[in-house]
Order: sequence, then C-alpha cells, then structure tokens
Amino acid sequence: MPKALAAAAAALVVAFAFSGPSTATTGGHFTTGTAHTTWRGTVHTMNVFTFFGQEVGCSEATYEGTTAFTTTESVSIVPNYEKCEFGLNGEYEGVVGVTTNECFFQLTIGKQAEADNTAHLVCPPGKQMEFHLINQRMAIPPQTFEGVAFTPTSEFGTNALTIDFTATGMTVHCEAGIYCAVSGTQWLGGLDGSLTMRGLDTAGEPVAIQATGSED
Repeated sequence: MPKALAAAAAALVVAFAFSGPSTATTGGHFTTGTAHTTWRGTVHTMNVFTFFGQEVGCSEATYEGTTAFTTTESVSIVPNYEKCEFGLNGEYEGVVGVTTNECFFQLTIGKQAEADNTAHLVCPPGKQMEFHLINQRMAIPPQTFEGVAFTPTSEFGTNALTIDFTATGMTVHCEAGIYCAVSGTQWLGGLDGSLTMRGLDTAGEPVAIQATGSED
C-alpha cells in the first residue's frame, strides 16, 4: 500500500483520538461512484500559507484519503508538501521544509458546496504542522477554519472537484527565530490556493466524486 494511502487510512481510524474540533458547520455531503474510494489531489494553483504577512508557497503537493461509503458527511485528506518556498508579496525563493506530523484536513460541507465551508486541521495530541526556514520555524496548530469551496469539474471524462482555499484568521505560531522576539509567538495567518481532487476505485480506475450542500 502506498505510504500516503496508508497514512490516510490510519488518519481516518484515529481521527477522533486526535486533537481537533468536534463540531462543524455541516449539512451537506460527498458522494462517490463506488463504496471504497481513494481521494487523490494535486495542486491546481499554488497553496499559500500566510504567517503575519510572510508567505510559504507550495507549488507541488499531494493530498490523499479514503472513504468507505458512497455517501459521507466528511472527507479526511493527508497532505504531503513536496516543493515549498518562502515568499513576500507573491515572489518566492528559498526552500521551506514542511513537517506535517500526521496532521490532516477534515473537509465538510454546509448549505452550499461552492460557498464558504468549514474545514478542520486535525493532529495527534501535542502535534502541529511545522514549517522550517533558515533560522526560523513556524507552525499551525489544530483548529477549525472557514473558507473552503468545492466546484465540480471533469478529469478524463469523470466528475472531479476543484477545492479552493480562501481561509483567513487562522491561528499560527512563531516557534523560533527573530520574528518571535519582535512580533510575538501567536499570529494571524491563512491558507489560499486550490487543488484538483480525483476519485479512484480499488483497481486505480477513475470514479466520479461530487460535493453537495444541504441547500444545493
């Protein structure tokens, strides 16, 4: 079993034992064309994390999870950030290492799939997602955030989803570096960008996935 898929399956089993919110603005649901479906996402537009005006832009990343039913109220996806750079004002340079620490995103849908939905960053107890720069370390702790939209698209003739992040007001931490002394250790941050999410059956063949709000 691929490492990312194994991690995703493990994440689904232990999700409720991890540090993370237990409530969400839900009501909608996800559907798939087969009961056991692998959800596999790649970067559509750069995924940009903001930390008190600073940016970490990831141009290469994968997200993966599994669902066991044709209809579910949430989907958990495990991120793997492969190429990330430090940035200011949209210009990026310098390698940033990202340690996810088994954290994952739990996606839910409210009244409208293409509107402002709720997501959770869920992590094991005492863990958070870490970003390593030269002489600086930042982190995002477990939390609930608004700003996720699901837009239907097609990949090779099969229904897929574009997932857009427009989250602001997230809590981020400055763990080490001069900025911690100057600006404090807790900042406001966010996540912007999008990914293309596809569904695959147990044979690795494309399968349709959809997102529907309670009022769609």
